[in-house]
Amino acid sequence: GREEQLMEGLVKKYGPEPEEEEEEEEEEGTEREQQERRETKEWAKLDADSRMVHVGERAARWDVEDQDEAEWEELVETEQRKRDIVKKRSEANGLLRREYYDLLLKKLKDKIR
Repeated sequence: GREEQLMEGLVKKYGPEPEEEEEEEEEEGTEREQQERRETKEWAKLDADSRMVHVGERAARWDVEDQDEAEWEELVETEQRKRDIVKKRSEANGLLRREYYDLLLKKLKDKIR
């Protein structure tokens, strides 16, 4: 009806809405929320003590997963920094070699003259 016409007019004037790119963390959060809902339903049948044990185990598992992921990201960043340092050193060495060869070439030309 009227709302659809308004939307069509806006799309014609401004183009379609940009699609939001979901962050990986948001997807994981959503995944965990879904898992939490499923497990909450499953565990509802259990007595309170058993339910608390399951909830505690899940929280511990998620803490370990988060810690592993954080350590992995740190490792990746460290490796990237090492590569950047090696690249910069190699570029610097290349420049020094070129300057050295230029200097040698100049000395040879001076000797020839």
